[in-house]
Formats: sequence, structure tokens, C-alpha cells
Amino acid sequence: MREAGVLSRNQILAELHSVFALVRDECAAFGSTKKGKLKDRVMLIIRSLDDAIGSVNPARLLEHWRRWEGMVDPSSPHWIGISLPTDMILEGYLVLEDFIPVKDYVESYYDASFDPRYECD
Repeated sequence: MREAGVLSRNQILAELHSVFALVRDECAAFGSTKKGKLKDRVMLIIRSLDDAIGSVNPARLLEHWRRWEGMVDPSSPHWIGISLPTDMILEGYLVLEDFIPVKDYVESYYDASFDPRYECD
């Protein structure tokens, strides 16, 4: 994304949607072989990702991502004891944590409304 230069608001949103959709599909694939409480938890996460993807408020994507990081980070006060990302990683699936550079890029170069923070040279 950095090499492409300043992206439009719609292009940034499309990139974030694609990351969320990929992770949603990874969760669905991971959950397809699970049973019981784990499968229920995966289904809740899939619905949450679908809600974020379908939101008319673009800032909701980054808010959701930040909230998710807190829930899976044991050092965060928002940690809920979830081990799903670790389980997925160990089985070879992609999770949002694999795309932290994308989130960091968007947060550093675009404001909350996804307008560029800096002028293009």
C-alpha cells in the first residue's frame, strides 16, 4: 500500500474489507471442523467480523480491530482469556494479528475518516 502512494478513502476501505473478509474466511474454515463451545465461539467471531465488514461506518473496522487486539492480548485489561488466535495460528490459519502492519499503516497515514493525514508530494 505504501508503494501505491496516497490511496483514496474507498481504496483504503476496500483493503481493510479484504483483510477482514480473509480473516473471516479463515475463521470459517477453522471452525468448520470444530464442535461444541469452540465452534459456538468461532461463529460469534464470524458474525462480529461480518458486522464490521458490513458497517456503514468505516471507522468501525479499526475500532473492531483495536477491540479484538485487547481481547486476545493477555497484558490488556480487556483480555477475555480467548486462545482462538493461537489455536488458529498453530493450525496454519491467518488471523488479524498477521496484518498488524496494515492497521499501523492506515492509522499512521489516514485520519479517522480515512482522509490522508499528509499531502502527496
